[in-house]
Amino acid sequence: MDKKGLILVVDDDADIRATSRIILESHGYEVQTAAGGKEATELLARRKPDLMLLDVMMATDTEGFDLALRLREDPGFKDLPIIMLTAFLDKVRA
Repeated sequence: MDKKGLILVVDDDADIRATSRIILESHGYEVQTAAGGKEATELLARRKPDLMLLDVMMATDTEGFDLALRLREDPGFKDLPIIMLTAFLDKVRA
């Protein structure tokens, strides 16, 4: 099957990374995963994805937002589509 594009999944939850990989690869996408902003930045330096799925809250409550803002300020990544994900309701309920 031809790959449809590269998606970078950035989330500190290993289960979410693994599940996302399984689902996206089963639909023909190439997938890279990162457990946080630092690892994502290292992957981005090697290859620009076609899309990023980015958790809002990882090591800090704003790590995802911080990474997205840095990428928007970088001319090489300002046009990278980013879908922000969060389980914020779970934290509020706790």
